[in-house]
Amino acid sequence: MASKKIRDLLVKVGSYTDRNTGQEKSRWKNVGVLMKNEENGEVSYFIMLDKTFNPAGVPDKDNRENILISAFVPQDRNASQQSGGTQRSSYDDQSGGFHPDDAIPY
Repeated sequence: MASKKIRDLLVKVGSYTDRNTGQEKSRWKNVGVLMKNEENGEVSYFIMLDKTFNPAGVPDKDNRENILISAFVPQDRNASQQSGGTQRSSYDDQSGGFHPDDAIPY
């Protein structure tokens, strides 16, 4: 069996207040994937990181020496296209979660 993506690896890079609900939400940056490989009855796992990801750039209020990378089940791209979420997710992927409309105060 070929390698299979089993998790997306994301880092929390900030937060924002949702204009519609007033709730605070996290802003995430996709930094890589966790892969699974099955070959000759052996299972192995490996990580592919985005080579432009710089861990030193992750916000750190507590001045820690490490960062947390969260692993999430990959979202179905077809479902996000049907819901109209592709434009927003493409901004998230390219801009570290910043969307131009988030900066507009009204």
